[in-house]
Formats: sequence, C-alpha cells, structure tokens
Amino acid sequence: MTYTLVPFKPCPFIDNAIAEFTPGRQIECRWRLDGNIDAIRWPVVTDNPRRVHGLWHSTCFEWFLGPTTFDQYIEFNLSPSQDWNAFHFDGLRRGMIEASGIQPLSVVVHHGAREALIEAHIALDGPPPSPAHLGLSAVIEDTDGGLHYFALAHTTATPDFHHPDNHVTLPAAES
Repeated sequence: MTYTLVPFKPCPFIDNAIAEFTPGRQIECRWRLDGNIDAIRWPVVTDNPRRVHGLWHSTCFEWFLGPTTFDQYIEFNLSPSQDWNAFHFDGLRRGMIEASGIQPLSVVVHHGAREALIEAHIALDGPPPSPAHLGLSAVIEDTDGGLHYFALAHTTATPDFHHPDNHVTLPAAES
C-alpha cells in the first residue's frame, strides 16, 4: 500500500514524501522523497550496520505496527547509514524495550539531486497482527541542522509519530 506523508510544518526543499508498506513475515517498506535532495544531511553509510539508539535525532525513516487495540506495538527506525533499531512498547509510549525477533535483511539507499529512495526488507519472527494499526514517518535533517517531520497525519500540537490518530488501520489479512 502506498501512502503520502505530510510535513508537520512546511518544508521548503521537499516537494513530495511517499511511503509504501507491505506487511508479512518479511516486511517491505520504501520511502521516496522528491525535491532538493541536496538540502538533506545524509548520515555516512556504515560498512557494519548495527542497532543504534536515538536515530530520530537525524535523518531517519520509521514505521510503527501493532494490533488495533494499541495495547502494544513495535517501532522500527532506519537510518540511511544503514544503522537501525526496533523497540517494543506495551502501551502508548510505555514499557519501551529493544524488540527481539526483528532484523533488517537488506537496506538500499539511492539519492540524486531531485529524488531519494530508501528501501528496506525486514524479517519478523512471526506474522504481524491482523488487523493492525500502521504509522509511517520520516525525520529529515537539513544541512543547517534543522529537523523536519513527516507522517501520515499530524493531529497533535507537536510531532508525535506514536499517537494512534496519526496512524492508519490495515485490513485483516486474508486466510
């Protein structure tokens, strides 16, 4: 499924932000940015991707997935450096621990002057919840160090990627 991400405040150098999400035991997720891509501060690509805390303090792409009851969910963070992390929550911003049973299988980052594409394949130990809530977002750091927040919606006074009102409901998987 393809979704348009909207900025929390106008972002003068990003014309369009799109995210695609395909659920399953292997999640496929893509983020595409159109605009003046040279205005983005891109983290240096690492030869040894690893789990890193605080990736959202720079350019970072995220998804949130859990049952529609919102009594638990997983947050996945991916840096264009290929560093990553995943967290399990047992309620809205409660009980955060590093999630086990989740691993990026591949990350591909392409960017030119007018378009950037970040593509990730992530393995889960089991099937995702069905039906489920899904949040998709991006934090874009500009070359001056400013942060720009993109999500499916912004219904709160400050950017809040965790808030269920900023998520969509995925339909139940067919048997």
